[in-house]
Amino acid sequence: MKIESTTGFVPIANINSLEAMDKKTKFILALMQVENIINLLKGNQYEGFMSSHLLPIKYEIERQLALQSKEKV
Repeated sequence: MKIESTTGFVPIANINSLEAMDKKTKFILALMQVENIINLLKGNQYEGFMSSHLLPIKYEIERQLALQSKEKV
């Protein structure tokens, strides 16, 4: 069953299915969640403060995702 989102945000996977996912898929989903949070914060008076804490997490996920891709080659 496909879930349609009216907000443009992608719903997270069922928690039970997380156990069966590989690391790369988990990193991709984590990256999507961080990006969704950053988008939700747009226009918030504390956007800069919160984004400054989320961006290092985003970059670390991207770094680890790149390492996963290199390991598979």
